[in-house]
Amino acid sequence: DILRHYASFTAGYDVDMLEFKPALTRCEVLWTGHMNGFPVSKVKLHPKTGRRHQLRVHMVACGHPIVGDATYEHPHPNYEELCNRMCLHAHKLSLPLLDSKVIEFVAS
Repeated sequence: DILRHYASFTAGYDVDMLEFKPALTRCEVLWTGHMNGFPVSKVKLHPKTGRRHQLRVHMVACGHPIVGDATYEHPHPNYEELCNRMCLHAHKLSLPLLDSKVIEFVAS
């Protein structure tokens, strides 16, 4: 199933010519249910690398696009009924500074 979604995601591209960098994301399912009649899951994503669009690409590649992601979400005739914005939120951000310190922001 993952390969089928990957194939549809890369359709029209010469995959051998694309330059991919290694990326790793751990996904933990917290809840499954329905939103406006559509099946959805609440997940906690733990990116182990920091590639651009990494979380969005990994979720669509495994067949579970982020709700409201107009760029990567699989076309659905009524997707706007589900959500009109991307439902991707950070609970905690850790940013390394130049002086080897790390600053953290945590949602309350």
